[in-house]
Amino acid sequence: MMHSQNFQEIFSTTIHFLVERIHKNQSLQVIANSFLANPTTSPLFATVLVEYLLEKMEEMGSNLERSNLYLRLFKLVFGSVSLFPVENEQMLRPHLHKIVIRSMELALISDEPYNYFLLLRALFRSIGGGSHDLLYQEFLPLLPNLLEGLNRLQSGFHKQHMRDLFVELCLTVPVRLSSLLPYLPMLMDPLVSALNGSPTLISQGLRTLELCVDNLQPDFLYDHIQPVRAALMQALWKTLRNQDNAALVAFRVLGKFGGGNRKMMVEPQTLSYEQTEKPVISIVTYFQEYETPIDFPVDEAIESALRALGSNSTDQFYRRQSWEVIRCFLAAFISLDDEKHILLKLFTHVDFVENNINSSTFFQHKVEDETVRGTHQTALIGMLVASATKDLRDSVCPVMAAVVRHYTMVAIAQQAGPFSQKGYQTSNGIDPMVLIDALASCMGHEEKELCKPGIACMGIIIETATNIMGNKERACRLPIIQYLAEKMISLCYDRPWYSKVGGCQAIQFLCKHMSLRALFQNLFNFLKAFMFVLMDLEGDVSNGAIEITKNYMKTMLEICLSPIRESYKNVDLKDLQAKASYEVIHELVRHITSPNAIVREESMILLKHIGTMQSKTVSEVMDPHKDVLADIIPPKKHLLRHQPANAQIGLMDGNTFCTTLEPRLFTIDLTNTYHKLFFHELLTLSEAEDATLAKLDCYKNVPNLIPLRVSALRALAACHYISDIGYKEKIINIIFKVMENDKSELQETAYLCMKHFITGVTLEKEKVSH
Repeated sequence: MMHSQNFQEIFSTTIHFLVERIHKNQSLQVIANSFLANPTTSPLFATVLVEYLLEKMEEMGSNLERSNLYLRLFKLVFGSVSLFPVENEQMLRPHLHKIVIRSMELALISDEPYNYFLLLRALFRSIGGGSHDLLYQEFLPLLPNLLEGLNRLQSGFHKQHMRDLFVELCLTVPVRLSSLLPYLPMLMDPLVSALNGSPTLISQGLRTLELCVDNLQPDFLYDHIQPVRAALMQALWKTLRNQDNAALVAFRVLGKFGGGNRKMMVEPQTLSYEQTEKPVISIVTYFQEYETPIDFPVDEAIESALRALGSNSTDQFYRRQSWEVIRCFLAAFISLDDEKHILLKLFTHVDFVENNINSSTFFQHKVEDETVRGTHQTALIGMLVASATKDLRDSVCPVMAAVVRHYTMVAIAQQAGPFSQKGYQTSNGIDPMVLIDALASCMGHEEKELCKPGIACMGIIIETATNIMGNKERACRLPIIQYLAEKMISLCYDRPWYSKVGGCQAIQFLCKHMSLRALFQNLFNFLKAFMFVLMDLEGDVSNGAIEITKNYMKTMLEICLSPIRESYKNVDLKDLQAKASYEVIHELVRHITSPNAIVREESMILLKHIGTMQSKTVSEVMDPHKDVLADIIPPKKHLLRHQPANAQIGLMDGNTFCTTLEPRLFTIDLTNTYHKLFFHELLTLSEAEDATLAKLDCYKNVPNLIPLRVSALRALAACHYISDIGYKEKIINIIFKVMENDKSELQETAYLCMKHFITGVTLEKEKVSH
C-alpha cells in the first residue's frame, strides 16, 4: 500500500481523468467504490472526490447526464460515512455547510433545481440514522434558515414531485428531536402535507408524528399543533381507510391523542357540492329500458375529457374519444348557417379599414351565464391540451386554427365594422373573448409544452385581425387584442412561477408582433409586469425563470427604444416612443435603490444598456430623472440604521452606482449635515464588530451581516474624490483592517475596494494637475 500522502497527491491531480472515464464507462465506478470501502483509503479518496464535486456543483443544474453522475458520486461519499463513521465524519464535516448552502443557492437560479434537492435528500438519508453526533452539531447553525426555506418552498406552487420532495426534506433534517423543539411550528404544515400525500410520505409523516407524541409533553405538543389540529386529525382519520400498515399506525397515533382525536368531528368538513339542482348544459338522453329521459351533464363530460387529455396514463383510445367530445361540443356552439358570400361581403366592408373601433373600456364582453362560459372555456383549454399531445396533434391543429380564426372574426364583427356593438347586447351566443381566457389558462399552466399552441393561437389572432382590419396598427386597437395583452400581463402577477414564465413568454411574443404604436402604449405595463416577476421570484425555486425574464426585458427594450426606421417615421409615433422611453427610464431609475437585489441590479444593467443603445452615458440617460433620487442619495431626513437591512443595502448600492458614474450623477459633500451623517454610518458599518452591530435594534434579527458590510465598503471606496485627507486615510485603514478578516468574501471585497479607491485617487490627482 502506497503512503497516504502519495495517494492523496496522485488522485488530487488525476481525479478529473477518473471521473471522465467513469462518465464514459459506468463499470469503472467500481474503482471509486473500492477506494471508499477500504478503511485506509476511504477518508483520503472521499476528501479528494468531495472537493472535486463541490467545484462541479453548478453543472448539476443544467447538464442532465453530468448531474446524474455527480449525484451518484456524492451518494458514494455520503455512504462512506456510515461505513467508517470515525474517519469519514471528520472528512465530511468541513464540507457540510458548503454542500447545504450551495445546494439551496444554486437551486434558486438553475434550470433544473430538482437535482440539488435530490442531493440534499441523499445527504439527509445518509447521516440521519442517529449516530453521527459530530455532523449533527455542525448542522445545527444551518437549521433555522434551511427549515424556513424548505417550509416556504413546500407551501408554494410547484409540481407535485417537487412539493413531495420539499415535504420529505422538512421531515428528515438530520438533527435530534431535542434540537428541533424551537422550530417545531415550522414542521406542522409539512406534517399535514405528508399525511395527505403519497404512501411514502404518509409513512414518513406518521413516524415523525408518533416520535413527537411519544417524546414530548402533551401540553407542549398540543400548543404547537393547535393551528393545524383540525387538518391533522382529518388526515389521520382519512389514513384509516387505507388497507396497508399505515392504517394501523394511524390508529395507534389517534389512540395516543386520547379524547382529542374526536374534537375535530365538530369542525366543518370539506364537501363538494352542486351549485345548481340540474345541469346548466345537458343533453336529454333516452334509453329503451326507461320511459323517463336522463339529463346528461355536458359540463361534467367536458371536465372529464380535459382530465383524460391532461393525464399521461390515459389510454390512447380514451384520449381520442375525449378529443371527439370536445370537438363536437365546440362545433355545436359555432353557427355555420351563414352563407359564404354574405360573410365575405361583410368582412370586406370598407368600415373595417376606415371607421372608428370601439374602445376596450366601452366594450363589455362578459356574458351573464358564467357556468356556460366556464364550460366553454374548459372545452377550449381541452382543445389546446389536445394540440400539444403528440398522437392527436395532426388531427387537432387544423380544427384549432379554424376555431381560433372563427372566434377572432366574431369578435372583430362585434367590435368594428358596419354592425359593431355599441356596448353589451344580450344574446344567446357565447362570448368570443372566452378564447383569450382559455389561452391565458394554458399559458399559465405548469406544463410548459402548452405554451407552444398558446403562442400559435396568438399568432393566428393577430394575423386574422390584421387581414380584416387592413393593417396591424388598426388590428392592435381592437378590444380583443387589448384584452389579450391585459390577460397576459395579469399572468405575471399570479403566484405560481410557471404562470409568470407563461406571461413573460406571451409578452415577448406580443413585443415582436404588435404594432409599434400599441407596443409603445403598453411598454410601461409590460416593464412593470417583468419587474414584478423578478421581485416576486427572489428566494423561490423557479427553474431559471429569473434569467428568462431578464433576457426578455433586454430584448423588449431593444425593440422599443431603438431608433424608428424611416418607413415607420411620423411625428405622432416619435412622440409616443419618447413618452414610453421617459416612463421606462423613470421606473428603472426609481428601482436602483430597491431593497430587492435582483430588481436593483437588473435596473442598473438595463440603464447601462439603454445608454449604449442611445449612444449616451448612463449619467445623461438618468439626468432628467435625478429628482426621484434627490432625497435618498444620500438619504436625507432619516438615518440609514432606521431602515430594514435589505433597504439599507439598496440605499448603499444605489449611492455607489450614482457616485461611480462618469460623470458622477451625485457627489457626497461632507459639509452637508445629511451627507456627513450617511458617511459616518458607512464608517460604522464597515469597521464595527459583529457583536457591536448586533446590539442595534435594526441588526438584532439579521442572520448574516456580510452583505451589509460589502455594500458599505463599496460605498466608502466610491468616496475617493472627497478632499478631506483625514477621512481618506480612515477609509484606507478600514479597508486594510477588513482584509485581515477571516471571511473570504469580505477579504475579496476589501481587495477590490482598495484597488478601486487607489485608482480613483490617482485619477483625481491627474485631473487636478491638468
